[in-house]
This record gives sequence, C-alpha cells and structure tokens, in this order.
Amino acid sequence: MGLCTTCKNSQLLKPFKCVTQDDFEAVFEEMTRADGMFFASPKYGPFGAGPSKLQALLERLINVNVLPANTNPNFAFPLQDKPCGLLAVSVEGRQNNLPVLHSLEQYVLAYHMQPVHTKLWPFIGVSGKGNDKGDVLKDADAMKNAKVLGALLVKTIRNMRKP
Repeated sequence: MGLCTTCKNSQLLKPFKCVTQDDFEAVFEEMTRADGMFFASPKYGPFGAGPSKLQALLERLINVNVLPANTNPNFAFPLQDKPCGLLAVSVEGRQNNLPVLHSLEQYVLAYHMQPVHTKLWPFIGVSGKGNDKGDVLKDADAMKNAKVLGALLVKTIRNMRKP
C-alpha cells in the first residue's frame, strides 16, 4: 500500500492535515478528543473485507501518522495509547469474523493504540452474527461480549486517568 504523499511535497505539510478536503479532519479531531473508541465493521465477502469507507479512514490515518513521524523522530501520534474495542459482524458470525477483527487490530497496533481484549472468545474483540438491521441484537453471545468489552474499555480509560 502506498501513501498519497501529496502533503509531503507541498507547502501544506503540517501534522495531522491532509490536502483532501472532506470530512476526515472533523472525524480525526473527534477521534483525538475521545477518551477511547470502538472500531466496528461488517464483514463483506469470503475474505473478510470491511466497507471501503472504513478502509479509506484507516488508510488516511496512516498518512497523518507516518509522514510526520518520518520527518520528526520525536513525533507522538495523538491516537497513541488510546484504548479501543474491536467489533465485527457478518451473516456467518463466530470465527468467520476473525479476518476483520485481525485487520482492525493490525491497524490500531500500527498506530500504537491500545486494543482492549477480553477473556471471552475471540478475545481480540466481539464477533456478531446478523444480516439485516437489528439481527445482531438477537445474538446473545455477541451482546454479552459487547457489554463486557464496553465495561473493560471504560475501566481502561478510568485506570489511565488515575495519577
């Protein structure tokens, strides 16, 4: 995967700024202000691809992380150490969502974020089953695991705030 690098070759090189004018700046600002976050994705197709808009966001985060880091060895990415939970849903559910969860985990680790893991399978996040709106609410295991993951995320944030 290549980086756009347009900002690197322009007068606009500022950390966390992108020359593409869209909603990315607003989304990134919300992400930096958040104490923690969830990355959630449906699984499309047999190979575990997520939606293209989520993929675009994750790839844009690479640009605002890697380019400043390459020019400044003391650079600290604003999402670094931020706790996050991972969720995936598909028609099949269970182990079929592992490719999506693994992909999300690789991105958050690349950004030096802190993925919150549970002691419940699949450990790295929550795997849900559903096809239509509201279906995942009928997946009792996924709902239980999501509550546990949410509670762990809150606990992690609280522990980070302690002096």
